[in-house]
Amino acid sequence: MLSVLLLYSSKGKECGNSSTSERLRKLLYDSGISCSCKQIHDFTDSQSLNDYLQVDNFHCVIGIHAYRAGKLLIGCLLPYALVFAGTDLNIHIHDTNKIPVIAEAVFGARYLIAFSQDHFNIAAKLWPKQIQKLIKQPQSVITNPECTFTFKAYLQKYLGIEEQSLKNNSIFLLVAGIRPVKDPLFLIDTVAEWHQSDPSICLIIIGPAIDQEYSRKVKEKLSRCAGVYYLDAIPQAKLHTALKQCKALVNSSINEGMCGAILEAMDLGVPVIARRNAGNSEIIEHLKTGLLFDTPKEFMNLAKRLLSSDQLKNDLVKAAKIYVRADHSLSKERNTYCNVVRTMANGIQQK
Repeated sequence: MLSVLLLYSSKGKECGNSSTSERLRKLLYDSGISCSCKQIHDFTDSQSLNDYLQVDNFHCVIGIHAYRAGKLLIGCLLPYALVFAGTDLNIHIHDTNKIPVIAEAVFGARYLIAFSQDHFNIAAKLWPKQIQKLIKQPQSVITNPECTFTFKAYLQKYLGIEEQSLKNNSIFLLVAGIRPVKDPLFLIDTVAEWHQSDPSICLIIIGPAIDQEYSRKVKEKLSRCAGVYYLDAIPQAKLHTALKQCKALVNSSINEGMCGAILEAMDLGVPVIARRNAGNSEIIEHLKTGLLFDTPKEFMNLAKRLLSSDQLKNDLVKAAKIYVRADHSLSKERNTYCNVVRTMANGIQQK
């Protein structure tokens, strides 16, 4: 049986890279390929990674994040594929200390996998001689809501919100690990003002506190804003149910690679209101599969429009479901990664 190591960087089990690695592990295993997941923090340097690879007889490696996983893969004894995760191409390539590391990892990779056309284009422009390695493979989406979970009861228990005040509330859910690039502060003042004029409106920010200093800043701000609340991360099945019990998913990120929460909301039949950036614009067609905003005021206007129009909601949900099932299918993702692994492994076996 072929064996692959999936090397990833994650700030917590509810974060995007963790979800991606676990999904890839399952789809490879279901295709008859043994796959072990390891975080970059499990290795001290490239040599410790190579030692591990030799002892456990792997055939190849898939690294998620061109900088964090990439710096360990430089000099790797086995062929490897690099998956661009988001912050590597959105942020780290602008760091003069990190771009040489990313470039060296890219040059050594057998394959380079981009979730979006935008990231494909960025990589192709940065490393035109590596374009033959590039593959565009959008993330697939899998949802598994927990049918017995009641989000409003959870809010009562953990936030102390009274049942009566939740009865007719319009709850918007912002799902993100708390860090500057996700910019949850972007909408807080506007939602708080909206809540003052309409107490039924509330925004729940849910996700792990990844950047501790920034998270303290967010929580301190929320302590002074009525109608906006923070919850720590909850298991994915409960989160999917929470989404179904809200009016819309909100995304306020400055930039995105490919937001898994948006794809999950679309698959679950939940409207999406997202900040306009390259990653979000690639998976959301404004007024067709979701709503895109540039300013907090525009967010509020679009949210009000959504609340007042069942027709708009139904049209968005229907088109979004068609989109994710056509462009983010598990079978297409499985075929891509299985072909990548088998091609890399065959290269080793033929030597």
